[in-house]
Amino acid sequence: MPPRFSIEHKRPISFDAEPPEDQPKTSPCEANCPAGHAIQRTIYLIQNERFEEALENIWAKHPFPGLCGRACFHPCEMPCNRQFYDEAVSVRALERAAFDLADMEKVKRPRVREETGKRVAIIGSGPGGLTCAYFSALFGHDVTVFEALPALGGMARYGIPDHRLPKDVVDREVAEIVNLGVKARTGTRVGEDIPFKELTDRFDACVIAAGAWKEKRLDIPGNEPAMTALAFLSQVNRGERPGIGEKVLILGGGGVAFDAAGTALRLGAKEVHVACVEPRDQMQAPEEDIRQAEGEGVIIHNSRNFLRIISEKDKVSGVECEKIHSFSFDEKGMLDLLMRRGCLRWRPSRARGMSWRRTRLYLRLVWPRTSVFWRVGPVSRSQRKGPCR
Repeated sequence: MPPRFSIEHKRPISFDAEPPEDQPKTSPCEANCPAGHAIQRTIYLIQNERFEEALENIWAKHPFPGLCGRACFHPCEMPCNRQFYDEAVSVRALERAAFDLADMEKVKRPRVREETGKRVAIIGSGPGGLTCAYFSALFGHDVTVFEALPALGGMARYGIPDHRLPKDVVDREVAEIVNLGVKARTGTRVGEDIPFKELTDRFDACVIAAGAWKEKRLDIPGNEPAMTALAFLSQVNRGERPGIGEKVLILGGGGVAFDAAGTALRLGAKEVHVACVEPRDQMQAPEEDIRQAEGEGVIIHNSRNFLRIISEKDKVSGVECEKIHSFSFDEKGMLDLLMRRGCLRWRPSRARGMSWRRTRLYLRLVWPRTSVFWRVGPVSRSQRKGPCR
C-alpha cells in the first residue's frame, strides 16, 4: 500500500474525526502496515486514554482490532525507530488495548453511505472476505457472504487456537460487520450447494476469498498416519479432541507449528517437541511465540532434515532425521542445505507427527458483466497488477 494515508488524506471516509495535522511524513510503522492503520494517531489517543476514539481510528482502516491485537504478525514493529533506543513499540498490544478497553456504548460506529443498488457476493468469510464485506457495506452496497462452514470467521475461527484468539473476540467483531446489514449464508459451498453461475448472474460483483485450506503434506516416506497442523487445529476449534497421546512431535518451525504445540499441551500432552530445518536465529515463527513455547516446556530441535516417518502398527513411533550443517539462501533465493549425515531418532508413544505449511489468503474480485477479474490478493503466481482478462 502506498504511503498516502498520513497527511495526504484530508477528508475522513467514515468518521467525523479530524486527521492529524502535525505529521510531516509517513512513519515506518504506518508504511509497513498492510492494512494502512494510522498508527501514530492511535498511539496518541491511547496515550491520552481516549480508547473509544482510538478504536474508531482503527475501524476507519480495518474491522479487526481484536483479532490483529492478538494474532497479527506485526510487520509494523520491525522498522520501528524505537528499536534503536531500546525495543520497538508494541503496536499489536496497543491495538488490543483499544479493542479491550474502549466503552462500546460510547464508540461511534462508522456511517453507511446511501444505497447504491449494487449487489456484491463474497465467497469465504475469513478476515479477507469479511474486510471486503465491511467496506462494501459502508459504501452502500448490498452484500451477501457465502460460507461453507457452519459459522463465519474462516481461519480466524477455525485455524487460530483459542488460547491465542478467544472465540468471543471473533464473535464480537463478526457481529459488528453483520450489523452493517451484511447477509450471511453459512453451510453453503459455492459450486455444490449453489452454482457459481448463479452468483455471477444475480450479483454485480463477486469476491472470491476462499483462503488456502488445502495443505501440502510433507513428501517423505511413511507420512500417511501423520496429521497436518491445520487439520489438527481445525478439529480442536470445532470442539473435537484428536487422540494425540502423551508425546507429540511437530515438524516445522513457523507460527502454525507453535500454535499446534501450544494446543497439544493444552489437550494434555506431557511432552511436545518441535523440529525444523531452520537454525534458531532463522526460524519463521515470531520470537515471542518461540519464547512462550520454550517457557511452557516445548523442546525445539533446530537444523533437522526429515527423512522418513516410522510407524508401528499404524501408529507413528518415530521420525528419522539428519543434521543440517549449514542453512542459507543463494542470490536467486533458492534454499541451500549442507547435510551432516547421522540420524536422530525420536520415539514417542502413540504420537502423531504433524507437518505444516504456511497458508496464504486468496482473494479475487470478479466483475461478471464486464468479464474483468481484479486481483485483490495473491491469487496467482503472476506479479502483474491490475485487471486481467
